[in-house]
Amino acid sequence: MRVLLLIISLALLTACSAMLVPSTDNPYEKLSQAQKLMSVGRPIPAEKIALESLEIFSASGDLIGQGEANFFLGVFYKAKSGWSNISSKEYIKKSIGYLSSSAQVFKSAGENIQASKSTFELGQAYRGLNEMDQVC
Repeated sequence: MRVLLLIISLALLTACSAMLVPSTDNPYEKLSQAQKLMSVGRPIPAEKIALESLEIFSASGDLIGQGEANFFLGVFYKAKSGWSNISSKEYIKKSIGYLSSSAQVFKSAGENIQASKSTFELGQAYRGLNEMDQVC
């Protein structure tokens, strides 16, 4: 009986990748949750929640939020490109897309320090592709 309960519990936990993460409609809170999930090694729900936050920021026209969500996703995909079980080039290109968007959004919002943070990470992503002419 105990084994059956254990199997059912594990099935429920794996069925919901964001289990034990409080539901919220606040995109800043979602982004914070995504960062916390990444720090504890839960990339699947982190990605899902970060994409949800970007969608909310975009719909509401929150430029700072859009920049931060794009930055998180850019760094997320850049880190994911180092995992041995995936195509690194594909994820670095995804990273470049999100980091470029982040830098552009921050520039349009007049947030030059945040834009430079995104641009630095963008250069590191290009370095991962060995496209040194794009790094500078």
